[in-house]
Amino acid sequence: MSQPVELHGRLFHPFISDKRILERTKELAAELNAVVGLETPLALGILNGAILFHSDLIRAFDFSVEVAYLRTRSYSGMKSSGKVEIEWPDDLSVTGRHVVLVEDIVDSGRTLVALTEELLKRGAARVTSVVLLDKPEARVVPYKPDFSGFEIPNAFVIGYGLDFDGLGRNLSSIYQVVEQ
Repeated sequence: MSQPVELHGRLFHPFISDKRILERTKELAAELNAVVGLETPLALGILNGAILFHSDLIRAFDFSVEVAYLRTRSYSGMKSSGKVEIEWPDDLSVTGRHVVLVEDIVDSGRTLVALTEELLKRGAARVTSVVLLDKPEARVVPYKPDFSGFEIPNAFVIGYGLDFDGLGRNLSSIYQVVEQ
């Protein structure tokens, strides 16, 4: 695996390799293939963090899928702000749709709870959540994703779409902060 990286003066060590991420993403797609059946769901990726996971996941599906993105904000630096902001595109309709909600990470649970509630309020027939990383120790609201790639400890991670103040998204593996 690769060497540690430094971003904004903080050191991060290798945590999950790009090979293991792609293997697990294909496994998740196979699990979703069995659940989705003949539907054509809307695979809703959450920007910016989930873009790489979303892309790899939808390419591994065996079913037809429509694609859309939403942007949310809840982080500043390495801390959650506690508030979830959702930018909803004017042309996005979920009425009567099965929405596969694709997110990079669930920690506090606030973002996915808010998104699920908003999707159902806007008429989604069904919401299935799939997350790459799950931090159950960090939950502040009850939430369990329908599908999860890796359960990880409550430590800050970067890479494969996840950033630290804008940097690190382009790393192909996932790195964990070295506590100081």
